[in-house]
Amino acid sequence: MAIKWTNPNILTIIRQRAEDEYDRKAVEFLSKVGEMACAKARLIGTYTNRTGHLRNSISYIVLQNGAIKVDAFGHTVPMKESQKYAREMAKKYPTGTILLWATGKEYAKYVEARNYDVLAGSGNYIDAISDSLVAEFVNYLKK
Repeated sequence: MAIKWTNPNILTIIRQRAEDEYDRKAVEFLSKVGEMACAKARLIGTYTNRTGHLRNSISYIVLQNGAIKVDAFGHTVPMKESQKYAREMAKKYPTGTILLWATGKEYAKYVEARNYDVLAGSGNYIDAISDSLVAEFVNYLKK
């Protein structure tokens, strides 16, 4: 039995809808990973949290082709500083779907240089579970 297309644009429409759905699910999934990464960074931070600003400034954004799709930064002063820094970093990623978690506190790099964990541990954690995250994303796409 042969298939006859009555509308030659239908394949283009179907492909575009599939791409849009993939993009939407990628943003949703990376938002969940961002929440997990930030929670891990706050939990395993090995430094003394004297003011609370460093730990409370950790959050994330999800970018898609240079546009911010999810901005999880709050309205506190530490969060606003981190948001500003994350938006500056976002300019370096004009294509693709990107998760970026950060702290905007200038002294975070000095804390990490003294072998205390601010963000590196959460990055290592995400790297360690990346294979299972890929499998989870594939299952998420099937829903």
